[in-house]
Amino acid sequence: MRNSLVLLGYRESLVDLVLEGDLEKTDDYLSVYRYDATRVFNCAVRFTEKTTISRSDFLRVSAKYVADFPLIHDLFVVNAVGNLDVITAIEMVKQGVLGNRGNCERLLVDLSTHIDCHPRMADLLAAIIRHRPSLDFGRMLYMGLGNMASVHRLSKIMQNNGYDFPGCEPVTVAPFLLSVIDHDDFEPGVISDWLAWGLRIEDPENYYLSSQFIQESKSKYKPILQSIVNEMLEGERRNNERQAANITTALADAGLTQDDTPKPKRRM
Repeated sequence: MRNSLVLLGYRESLVDLVLEGDLEKTDDYLSVYRYDATRVFNCAVRFTEKTTISRSDFLRVSAKYVADFPLIHDLFVVNAVGNLDVITAIEMVKQGVLGNRGNCERLLVDLSTHIDCHPRMADLLAAIIRHRPSLDFGRMLYMGLGNMASVHRLSKIMQNNGYDFPGCEPVTVAPFLLSVIDHDDFEPGVISDWLAWGLRIEDPENYYLSSQFIQESKSKYKPILQSIVNEMLEGERRNNERQAANITTALADAGLTQDDTPKPKRRM
């Protein structure tokens, strides 16, 4: 194994450090040579399953010193999905491995396509969402083209963890049309859910959802385009109901609702 790692380009001293499996020594080394943290992380993901070394312990130690999460993005996903080491992934997120430079939108979309691979995957997604609450949802829609079902399930976790759909930037209908036309992918109920949660979906020039555009589209797309229109209407109705319920609750909390209960007449 040592020769294989060296042939892959790892320095001999670093290979010896990893294969030796001394976590305290590794921690001391990385505290001085932080730039090697990414290489140690990579070795831990790929090779320690063939030794008696604890992969999870090595990942936690090296993750402390990773300065740029994008450098380990792919192997973070490989470890969570391929090695099914979701528990360690959650611990690393709580430990702060994502930092401020990680592309959390891409990470969430990548992981969401494997949401059923482990019973704690939803917890991992939730941990990432709580780490970076100001996610660009419009960007995530384009990243998830052709996989709207996964993005929908991810968005439910976002909703349950306090993501502010009403406060995020409006999105256009474009990603939904691209998902249908380029990927033949349409998930019923998705659009109405997002609108009901307060997401604003716009057709800026009232063109793509117009009856003229639908009529001029290919026959195979017409029913789906009409379904999008229907979901927009249903979502707006549900959103209006949600807003009305919120207003009623706020008034009740402030004691401003009118009490229509009949009062007994006072005797003269």
